[in-house]
Amino acid sequence: MTGRDVWLIHPWSLGLLPAALPADTVVIGVFLADFHQAWPWSERRGHFVGSRMAELAAQRWHGAAAAIGDALAGARSVRSIAEPHLAPWLPRWAECEAAPALFPPVDRRCDSFSQWWTRTSRGLQTAADLLAVKEVPAW
Repeated sequence: MTGRDVWLIHPWSLGLLPAALPADTVVIGVFLADFHQAWPWSERRGHFVGSRMAELAAQRWHGAAAAIGDALAGARSVRSIAEPHLAPWLPRWAECEAAPALFPPVDRRCDSFSQWWTRTSRGLQTAADLLAVKEVPAW
């Protein structure tokens, strides 16, 4: 990875790649053994995540956080989507962007879910509007 720009994909960032990602960016999927040893997943969940990750990244790394960090050390830049599950490791290696929000922010306090839902879904007419795919922020 020496001198290359890298975009990291992790199990919680399996959406579309950023539209403005330069074509020569190396896209790498990572599974951190440190996390999965503490919180093992079922084979079914691992297969589901691994299948989607394979669609997004030709390279997929599974290993200790220290080894992955060492492998990324020479990259020109490393970027990813922030994720609380990976907070002990990911920010050490990558500039992390906020995960895209599913709903627009509500500008005032809501005392109940119903109030929040009414405000956040205002203007959405169909399930397609609600479930519209949000793009990852531009690089």
